[in-house]
Amino acid sequence: MARLECLVGKILLMTFHQLTPGILSSLPTDQRESSYDSMAAGYDLLVGNAIYNRLVWGCPKSAYVEAATDFLGQSEGLEPIIDYGCGSLIFTASAYQGHEGRLLLFDRSLGMIERGAKRLPSGRFLQGDALAPPFDDKSFAGGMSWGMTHLFGSRSCYLPAFAALLEPAAPAALCCLVLSGRRIGDGMLRLLHRRGEAAEPETAGDIETAFGGYFDIQATVLRGNMLFLRGKRK
Repeated sequence: MARLECLVGKILLMTFHQLTPGILSSLPTDQRESSYDSMAAGYDLLVGNAIYNRLVWGCPKSAYVEAATDFLGQSEGLEPIIDYGCGSLIFTASAYQGHEGRLLLFDRSLGMIERGAKRLPSGRFLQGDALAPPFDDKSFAGGMSWGMTHLFGSRSCYLPAFAALLEPAAPAALCCLVLSGRRIGDGMLRLLHRRGEAAEPETAGDIETAFGGYFDIQATVLRGNMLFLRGKRK
């Protein structure tokens, strides 16, 4: 836990706001609101639904838990580890139990963070901008990014910002919605793009190529429209 406490201590010396026990913000008061705040409850209701996940995305809810559990098990002893876009922990809370001391849970939406804090009361949460993170490069010994890359696109600054936070050879994992030839899932992904809720849809190959620019890929698994990647920072 020493490195995580040191990192949090550095944040305390920066622009820092303690919102509630366990929840910090790196953003000024007038920048803390997010469009996801009012959507958090509805998001959990829809995205956390097992039928929705299987029917629309062809991916069982258990796949997310397994990916997070496997990553934390394979990175045992490493800390601090960041969840870069942790959301409400709708899928990952159970996997994170027992690892709170080495995790920093980072997201832009306070609405999401507050729901996540209820699911993982001992977690350390920080609100901040993923495209302008309040950390030095190489601050983390490992990182996870679940369901975020398709929101920004692989050609945005999201992926390089995530990679820059990690030490050389640090383990990393992400999952991302991609075009996979499934009519319902591909159609929904294109609809989200038209509504401005996701970047232009990409294929698994597109995401693998982008990820491979920063990481040595160790594992690739496609579950319906959800691509899971694991690798080590180059």
